[in-house]
Amino acid sequence: MEGSGGGGASPSAPVKQYLHDFSKLFQYYLDKSTPHSTYRWIGTFVIASIYVLRVVYVQGFYIVSYGLGIYLLNLLIGFLSPLVDPELDPSDSPLLPTKGSDEFKPFIRRLPEFKFWSTMEAIYLLRRVMEQYRMAQQDLHLIFIDLEKAYDRVPREILWKALDKKGVRVAYIRAIQDMYDRVSTSVRTQGGESDDFPITIGLHQGSTLSLYLFTLILDVLTEQIQEIAPRCMLFADDIVLLGESREELNERLETWRRALETHGFRLSRSKSEYMECKFNKRMRVSNSEVKIGDHIIPQVTRFKYLGSVIQDDGEIEGDVNHRIQAGWMKWRKASGVLCDAKVPIKLKGKFYRTAVRPAILYGTECWTVKSQHENKVGVTEMRMLRWMCGKTRQDKIRNEAIRERVGVAPIVEKMVENRLRYSFTKALCIAFVMTFFSLFDVPVFWPILLCYWFVLFVLTMRRQVAHMIKYKYIPFNLGKQKYSGNKSSARSSSSRAD
Repeated sequence: MEGSGGGGASPSAPVKQYLHDFSKLFQYYLDKSTPHSTYRWIGTFVIASIYVLRVVYVQGFYIVSYGLGIYLLNLLIGFLSPLVDPELDPSDSPLLPTKGSDEFKPFIRRLPEFKFWSTMEAIYLLRRVMEQYRMAQQDLHLIFIDLEKAYDRVPREILWKALDKKGVRVAYIRAIQDMYDRVSTSVRTQGGESDDFPITIGLHQGSTLSLYLFTLILDVLTEQIQEIAPRCMLFADDIVLLGESREELNERLETWRRALETHGFRLSRSKSEYMECKFNKRMRVSNSEVKIGDHIIPQVTRFKYLGSVIQDDGEIEGDVNHRIQAGWMKWRKASGVLCDAKVPIKLKGKFYRTAVRPAILYGTECWTVKSQHENKVGVTEMRMLRWMCGKTRQDKIRNEAIRERVGVAPIVEKMVENRLRYSFTKALCIAFVMTFFSLFDVPVFWPILLCYWFVLFVLTMRRQVAHMIKYKYIPFNLGKQKYSGNKSSARSSSSRAD
């Protein structure tokens, strides 16, 4: 039996497992490096130096270096370019305000600065789709599906079949079966404990393996009806379906209901919610309702998806307020340490960076931030830091002095994770590995490639600078005026200093 099971496994299964383990390990260390921006940049330049030394040492692989230079030039242009080209945008208004009375319109890069991790990927995809539909002025319909007692309804027979279909080794399947063999439990009440009774369905609660098993089962049961993200997004038992009309959403919802409920699962009629994003200014009345069976799904204007608040208008005000509230909740739990005068101030700052600030920064990588959001989050952080130091605004101590005393950088600078640096580092690593294979060492006269790349860089940057001047946008925050309605710039800057 073991031999037949091993023969049924895919030959590429060990390679996939190795790549999966490597990606998890890489993601782990990547997440640990997130708070250390300076060291990440130092590491990037170290990798670049090693690659340059490698090319100089072997005196070859100039084609690889040329391809790397073209890719990095493309990254730079994407970093400097707006998401929507004004030359192709049908609207007559500029992307950015040209005077203080104009409405604030943030600069959105074609290549985003942020790099999302784990749940951030799903949140980012959802917000990006909503932003694209809003730009196209097209309505978007979403339904957030919740499964009733998802882990308790998993049939064991389907679990074994799913493991076998995914090519899991028989030895591992037997080990998991032993974990679920002859499992029993009892119920403790005020009158005592009940007799033991067997459990023949569901996954173990609290087990780290249960999340993986449930994801595997859901993937097997819905592999025939899944669509490419972001039309369909799955994260554990959180399912999001997108459509352009209620009728389309109803058809897909019914397909998912049949696929899941025929195998023992049940879609929650009370917790599943429907959201309609009316980005089209033309009024369109639909008489149909979004239903699961005969039950009408309630329509909402806000929904908390993976800890991030999604609004039907595509804005982020609700999520900003939610993050601030989450930060204050963490602050209250840690106030015994943060407000203790006996604790060193530097230790308080380190504790704040570890326990409180991550609660505020969760999901901010996916925001299109305006100045009002930056000010709101910045003011919240300064209140916390002043409280930690036992100071108030009446003490007339500048924000910079407080931050230096605590050792905390401005939270606004931490709200963006630089994707340009990430892509740059990844490209360097790939190019460095390629230098160990003679297949890529194509003989070429390298000065010609260098001159051609330099001419291409000059011509490309010349067009990019002309484009920036013509449409009056600057892709950097350094030295940029922040508009705040009718308030004068001097008053605005003084208020930020406070």
